Amino acid sequence: PRPRSAFRGQVVDLSGRALPDVKVSWGKGGCLTDEDGCFAGSISDDETDVPDDASRAESLGSASSCSTVVSFSYDGFAPMSAHAQCSPGGPEASLSVTLRPISASTVLDISKGGSVVDKATGSSVIVPPNALSYPDGSPVEGPVTVSLSVIDVTDPAALASMPGDFSA
Repeated sequence: PRPRSAFRGQVVDLSGRALPDVKVSWGKGGCLTDEDGCFAGSISDDETDVPDDASRAESLGSASSCSTVVSFSYDGFAPMSAHAQCSPGGPEASLSVTLRPISASTVLDISKGGSVVDKATGSSVIVPPNALSYPDGSPVEGPVTVSLSVIDVTDPAALASMPGDFSA
């Protein structure tokens, strides 16, 4: 059997405080962070995002890396995902994750639409009636929870907690 690829990291809030009991999930695995916000995991070849031809190249002796999406969720905080880039049998990938609190949330009847407003910043999201659909194009029906977490792009800590990298 080929070696498993490993990753580990820590989850903190915007002020750098460790967050215990954050749900961490990936491929076929998952765990909760410990009291210091730390977690560790490993993945096998069948759980990676590496294309089959790259796996074949690795079996022929060339070095390869693997990638998996690691997701983080914690009550009262916006969910976050990060890519763990691992090397089978190599050093562990290290992830530093910052979760940001949800600043406003509401449940909308999607057939009527509505809005959610962050009173502290004045930022808002307006959802028109029947404006949401699933990736397959089918309409979303019933109640929908809309949550808002405003990111100040001039604040380095806020940018560190942003789920993305400004690329399209």
